[in-house]
Amino acid sequence: MATTTTMTPPEYGTKAGPPSPEILPNATRTFLFDFKWSNLKTRIIDSVNPEGPPSYIGDFTLLAWRPKVYLKTADESNTIATGTLYNFHINTSVVIHGQEIKIEAAKRLTTHYVYPSTTLSSTGRPQTMTWRTTATANYWHFHLLDDNQAPIARYSVDWWALKKFAKLEIMGEYSRNEKAVEEILATAFTVYGCMLYRSNNLFNLLGAAVHKKPKTKDITDDEVRQAAQDDWEMQQRGESSGVDAPPASARPGKGATETVADTKS
Repeated sequence: MATTTTMTPPEYGTKAGPPSPEILPNATRTFLFDFKWSNLKTRIIDSVNPEGPPSYIGDFTLLAWRPKVYLKTADESNTIATGTLYNFHINTSVVIHGQEIKIEAAKRLTTHYVYPSTTLSSTGRPQTMTWRTTATANYWHFHLLDDNQAPIARYSVDWWALKKFAKLEIMGEYSRNEKAVEEILATAFTVYGCMLYRSNNLFNLLGAAVHKKPKTKDITDDEVRQAAQDDWEMQQRGESSGVDAPPASARPGKGATETVADTKS
């Protein structure tokens, strides 16, 4: 009689983990974020050619009166997207190829941002996309979920890295759609910049206290944890590349704990 082997996600700190990038199918596209101290800019590199030239350049101006986040072409001759951060309000916005997208905070003190997208909609009508986070001792994961809470992308930041600090994984059909890739890159970088700014800005804490939440479908913490679990299981089937398995607290039935990212925000 044939035996069935059930795969369970490994705990953090074990040697077992997701499949290596070189054996992954073309359905997933991964970008590596390499910060250069020489010019304080981030080279965004396609993992297919990690030693090659960057595909995009990311840039922050967090010390300005009105902080900005930029996504530029590799030669910096063209600005693809400009994200704007605010000193008091906790909402943010990004202009991609001249079109403004408002990214609104759906929670006051936790990382939960929503925005309408037609680029990532299968119907052509605006679909509510959600950026939420989970965290471990090593990584700060930003999950992009669609209107059905299915994972679209994951931006993972290494808490301890000084140069190669993050990677962005885009899953499924949108990984080869350049317009979708640019939107995901721009919103990921903007939301990340927004959370960095919020964690170091007292005025944003006051802004959070009076913030009026948008009228959108609320996504619960359990749904975010389930999406993280589904994402990891996709990795085991070879449908997605991975940075880490979801932590024990992010798995259904294991209980909920506040994430490091949410505490910091």
